[in-house]
Amino acid sequence: MESGARVREYTAGDHIRLDLTITHAIELDLRRVLATFQREEGEHDPGEGKGPDSIELTAPYIRREELKLQPTTTDRTTRSHAVLTGQLPVNTAPGEYRCRRVVARYEVNRQIAFDLEETPDIRFRVIEASVAKPRVTHAQFL
Repeated sequence: MESGARVREYTAGDHIRLDLTITHAIELDLRRVLATFQREEGEHDPGEGKGPDSIELTAPYIRREELKLQPTTTDRTTRSHAVLTGQLPVNTAPGEYRCRRVVARYEVNRQIAFDLEETPDIRFRVIEASVAKPRVTHAQFL
């Protein structure tokens, strides 16, 4: 997320889509991407959570940018784009969830973790769905 951007809010059961731009070595043929979001400590009542403490978003496909010829003396990187998706379980507890881990598959069954040190803060907030309070419209003792 860009600095100063509002934290996106969702309710339990919502579908989430996250667009990522990834910079990586030209030689690395990234395939499937998985991002794990952890619920922040102190954002919830410990007795409240019967739902998951982490949410995973996945991108089964990655679109790689056109490769441009680069001199061998320059940083040999390229960019790829992935749209990660997932659905919040209906029992997801309210609170802020921050991206704590991103991994990608490459080659046949190899996996590589992303460097999150210089990654923008990626987070979302789960809030309770607003529901109109019921009201009594008729009462009669029998």
